[in-house]
Amino acid sequence: MAVSCDAAVIYEKDSEFGDVVVPEPKPIPTDPRYPSERIDQSQLAHLQPEQRKELLIVLDKYSDCFSDVPGFCSLVEHEVPLTDSFVPKRLAPYKIPVHLRAEVEQQLQLQDLLELGIIRPSKS
Repeated sequence: MAVSCDAAVIYEKDSEFGDVVVPEPKPIPTDPRYPSERIDQSQLAHLQPEQRKELLIVLDKYSDCFSDVPGFCSLVEHEVPLTDSFVPKRLAPYKIPVHLRAEVEQQLQLQDLLELGIIRPSKS
């Protein structure tokens, strides 16, 4: 069983860090198997046998870094300042190849992303 500890010490008199945000605890994975046991081997068919082996070793070694549930970091706010003369470009959406559409549909469940707190409603 792998255990990770994300910790640091910030003293009350430290001011260069700004507001301190304590992240929510990470959810416990529901599938206790290693990533190499969960991955569909047909998705690795394009790799050479040695490359497959190396990839599976990395996935298992750093299994705490990989998850089927997308993550979100709320520790840093990012802002893109725009000039008063900025006008957004209107571009046509990219066409998704037929063989990738099922995967895209699975990944783009907006309600799931809202519930996970990864995205939020916007009026921009």
